[in-house]
Amino acid sequence: AFLANKDPSAEKYAEVTAKACAETGVKYELRKINREELEDTIIEANNDDSIHGILVYYPVFGGGHDQYIQNCVNQYKDVEGLGQGYRFNMYHNIRYMNGVHHLKSVIPCTPLAIIKVLEYCKVYDSHYSYGNKLNGRTITIVNR
Repeated sequence: AFLANKDPSAEKYAEVTAKACAETGVKYELRKINREELEDTIIEANNDDSIHGILVYYPVFGGGHDQYIQNCVNQYKDVEGLGQGYRFNMYHNIRYMNGVHHLKSVIPCTPLAIIKVLEYCKVYDSHYSYGNKLNGRTITIVNR
């Protein structure tokens, strides 16, 4: 995992991630780096066969530059599903990265959590077709 900012929320998220990984037996290594080194460091990690997953704590630069950084992460190592391929699949309800159902598409945790909460509140209607499951509803989501 890469932390290339001084954001207290990102640092807390890294701390919580480390604890969760330790509790579940997942090897986790946090690398604190300068943001100017982030792109090259991600590319190195993409090419390192001993690294199976990449996590970047955002924001780093903000805006479009962060989106660019998200797309630098190899989609097969993108543990949060933030890259363009996963976003495309999420918006088009495509559940697999390939057509033969061997590699599931990662759904970013925040949108998935929102859907689960809406299902629990019985406002997300699974009987409607894709794109209409919130038909007639107005939903407001507030994030820091």
